[in-house]
Amino acid sequence: MSLDVRDEDMERQEAAGTVENHLKNIVNRHSLTLHTVENIQNIYNFSIGVSFGEDAITMCLFFVMPLSVSLNFIPLLIHDFLTFFLYCYQGQKITTAAEHFEMAVYSCGWENFDVKEQKMILTMLIQSQRPVIINAASVVPICIYTFACTMQSIYKFGAAFKS
Repeated sequence: MSLDVRDEDMERQEAAGTVENHLKNIVNRHSLTLHTVENIQNIYNFSIGVSFGEDAITMCLFFVMPLSVSLNFIPLLIHDFLTFFLYCYQGQKITTAAEHFEMAVYSCGWENFDVKEQKMILTMLIQSQRPVIINAASVVPICIYTFACTMQSIYKFGAAFKS
């Protein structure tokens, strides 16, 4: 009987050690991710903002020009559209991944862990609740909603200009 209790105790200690190692690894990876996003924001903030503005102006001008002239600029339009979409798509993926991380931390069963691990999880929860959003020119969030709103505005501009 006492041998069974010792075996269970050792298994619990090994499991706690494994959980603690995994938690430390996850905290380090999440911190690295947040730091990387911050670096991307600092480095590409202005250039992405300029690119967004240039893409929007180019797409608006495409719908303003006569059709015979516009056909010559289709490769440029496709390039601008794809660039704009891919920026927004990747920005949305980063934001969604951060939201999934927050839900995964909350749903990990932290209430069954030891106090030390619960404190680590609490730190992770506090850190993960900060929204991870990349902005273009420190103004426009880079996400699919931005893409959809911009495309809608360009369509409205073109429709108003043509009528």
